[in-house]
Amino acid sequence: IRKVTVDAFDNVWLGTRKGLFRYNPKTKVITSINKKIESVIKNFSSNFIVFSIYEDTNNVIWIGTDGYGLLSYSPNEDEITWYGDGKEIRNMSINSITQTYDGSFWLGTDNGLIRYDTDTDDYRVFDRSDGLLNNNVNRNSFFNDQNTLYFGTIGGINFFNPIDIPKNESLPKVTFQRIVVHITRCMTEKLDARNTPDLEVTDRFKLLTPKHGI
Repeated sequence: IRKVTVDAFDNVWLGTRKGLFRYNPKTKVITSINKKIESVIKNFSSNFIVFSIYEDTNNVIWIGTDGYGLLSYSPNEDEITWYGDGKEIRNMSINSITQTYDGSFWLGTDNGLIRYDTDTDDYRVFDRSDGLLNNNVNRNSFFNDQNTLYFGTIGGINFFNPIDIPKNESLPKVTFQRIVVHITRCMTEKLDARNTPDLEVTDRFKLLTPKHGI
């Protein structure tokens, strides 16, 4: 047993080295969810390991796996969804899962911390370059305390307020109006000024200058 979670209806969810199971303490019945997982993961293995389980505000069960990425199970629809079609996340190990008050899902992996957007099926990976003590986020190491998300890595503990992380990840377009090398204005590859594209409209140019730092 790798993870145990009790949902809002008192069902006990068990993440194991043999998949996902649900135990109903009222009826004493254990139900395997593996056939439903196998229906969406064609190369499903008998050693399908579930590392993390999380129930969101809509009572959907989120499932973090070893090497198969992120899935969810909707009890109302009795349906499994596998996320990240065609993306690297489907090959990741999801060690921890939580949802913060702004609606974002956060996933702890062996390759960093992921903020996942369920509406767009897009995500961003945060790593040591963003301030993580280590890229390896430990299994089931999240603690969500209102405005602060704490998580453990093999290098120590990180914490932050999710609202401080902007969601607009689009990079602005950079426009060069002129380039100066050691106080000397550079020319582009075409010496004829009539044929030389303006730096505001060209997407590529070559500097005719000695190899000095800019």
